[in-house]
Amino acid sequence: MALTKEQWLAKIKGWVPEWYFEDPYYQEADFRAIAAVFSDLQLSIVEGFRDETFITKADGPYMDMHGSERSVARFPLEVDHPNYDARIRTIVNTSDPVDLKRLVDSLLVTGESTIVEHAYGSAYLNRNTYYNRAAVMSEIFYNAFSIVLPPQIHEPLSFLNRDTFADRESFMGTNESSLELFRQIVETVNNAKAYGVLYRLLETLAA
Repeated sequence: MALTKEQWLAKIKGWVPEWYFEDPYYQEADFRAIAAVFSDLQLSIVEGFRDETFITKADGPYMDMHGSERSVARFPLEVDHPNYDARIRTIVNTSDPVDLKRLVDSLLVTGESTIVEHAYGSAYLNRNTYYNRAAVMSEIFYNAFSIVLPPQIHEPLSFLNRDTFADRESFMGTNESSLELFRQIVETVNNAKAYGVLYRLLETLAA
C-alpha cells in the first residue's frame, strides 16, 4: 500500500542526523516537499504497476503478457477492454458448452450464440421450436455440436450524428457479416473444444 506524505516524512527523517532538525523552519519545509514527491511517485508508478497485474485493469503489452500466460493470443485490432480481457479471464472446461458459449458470445457483434448438442433428441413436437427459424434440425450423432449465431451485422449509426454525417459507410451500415469475425470464432473454438469433437458454425438468415 502506498505511504502517505506524513508517513514518508517520518521515514525520510530517519535517514539524516537529528541535529539537522534543530532549526526546523527550512529543513521541515524541504523534507515535506521531498515526502510529497515520493508519495506522488509511489502512487503513480508503484501503484500503477500493481494495477497492471489485474486483467481487468491492465493495458497494452501487460494485457498481452496475461494472454501469453494463458495461451490466449490477441486477435488483430482486438481492444483490451471489454474483448481481450473477457477471453483471457474465461478459464475454459473444454467439454462444457456453457463455457464455449461464453467464449463465442464475447466475440459477437450483436446477440448471443446458441449451442446445440446433437447427442440429444430432435425438435419434433417441441412447442419451443414450432415456426422457430433459429431451430436446428439434425440427426442424433455423438461428439458433435452446432453453434448457431444471429446475423452478425453492425447496425447503421444514427442519422444526423455529427460524428458520422456524410460518412456513407457509417450511415448505410452493412448487410454482410464479417468473415474475419467468423475466422476468430473458429480459431477460438478450435483452441477450446475437446479433441475429437466436431462442430459446425451456422448463421441464421434473420434475428
